[in-house]
Amino acid sequence: MTDKNLFKTCELFYASHYFPLACFDNDGTLIKHYCSYDNFKNVFEHNIGQYHADINPSIFTSYAGLYGAIKINKSGQTVLVGPYINKILTEDIFDHLIRQASLDWSEKENLKQFFDSIPKYSYNQFLNLLSFLHFLVNKEEISVTEHFKVTDTKFMQNIGTKHSKDIWTENQKFH
Repeated sequence: MTDKNLFKTCELFYASHYFPLACFDNDGTLIKHYCSYDNFKNVFEHNIGQYHADINPSIFTSYAGLYGAIKINKSGQTVLVGPYINKILTEDIFDHLIRQASLDWSEKENLKQFFDSIPKYSYNQFLNLLSFLHFLVNKEEISVTEHFKVTDTKFMQNIGTKHSKDIWTENQKFH
């Protein structure tokens, strides 16, 4: 996949799903990012350093949520997708992100608004979005259930229940 096609795919993916993503070169240099908050590129740059995976695509945990990572098979570039927010974000989390990404403290409200704008998907939906983007850029189909070892239905039910309750609670704050 050419850089032009990769960037267009990511641009259209973001326009369709409003889920933040960033493209990195082989050496971990940020090439392009897609999100409503431009300064989030600092957080993406920090998180690429945390990404180490044996499978493609993969997921990893960051301070404010989960990220998906897709290695482009032909070029070695990486696309980060996220954050998938699986918890209530507290003031401490925002303070940590500001320090971690070397943002100005005056950006805190913008950062909060950015996180509020990220779609609230279930864990399963997030994995399926990651799988879909992997298919678009690598032309490889994966089984979400097998690839991410999502076979423990009790565990998945607990994640779904917790995530649904968190979304409901968060939505109640705004109504």
